[in-house]
Amino acid sequence: MDGLPAMLTPAQVAHVLGVHPKTVTRWAREGRLAPVMTPGGHRQYPTDGVLVFLCGTGFAEEAARTAVMNAVH
Repeated sequence: MDGLPAMLTPAQVAHVLGVHPKTVTRWAREGRLAPVMTPGGHRQYPTDGVLVFLCGTGFAEEAARTAVMNAVH
């Protein structure tokens, strides 16, 4: 997937979206983001879902991909 990781941590998602990690958790509870639970009980977020969320807020797809790349590198 163009060098993008398959999954993002809540901190990485928060960085991409410019919000606090607790906001990411709240949005997951509200159904705005769909986390995947790890065997250890932690949330991780599929990169594709974060990109869709960003595009839904007005980001162009390429800008959304760039924002994710900047958050993880």
